[in-house]
Amino acid sequence: MTSLAQDSARIKQIDSIVNLINHSNYQTQTDSVKQDPSQLGLTMVKYLTISRNGRELKKYINDVNIIYQQIDSTRQIHAISTFYFDNSQLIKVDESSVEGNTKKDALWYFADGKLIHYTLKDERSPERAQMLLNIAKDMLEKFGSK
Repeated sequence: MTSLAQDSARIKQIDSIVNLINHSNYQTQTDSVKQDPSQLGLTMVKYLTISRNGRELKKYINDVNIIYQQIDSTRQIHAISTFYFDNSQLIKVDESSVEGNTKKDALWYFADGKLIHYTLKDERSPERAQMLLNIAKDMLEKFGSK
């Protein structure tokens, strides 16, 4: 078990690495996917961006716009999940979503394949953290690493 001071120092270190990744000139690729299951009244456009240093995945962004057409209203949701990697390991996930006037943000910090800190205070946070780790593992397998 680590102390709060150790976790705090690790979080600062992770944020420094994330800052370097965000200001780097890594090779970046973007693609988009549009799904329009009209029978559900749903339109979804997903923009996927990866940044790599050679074969090492450094950043993965999933930017989603969803429009729900209902009988008497339309709902629009914009959500972004940004995954950061260092030495082929997930170190941070930054999530945000906007629906109408409601904005939600969550930060997730990882070290050695484990959650060390998160800002989303919800009873399902541990399950969400595990899901993020699983997504990261899939991204590392799919987009290559060391």
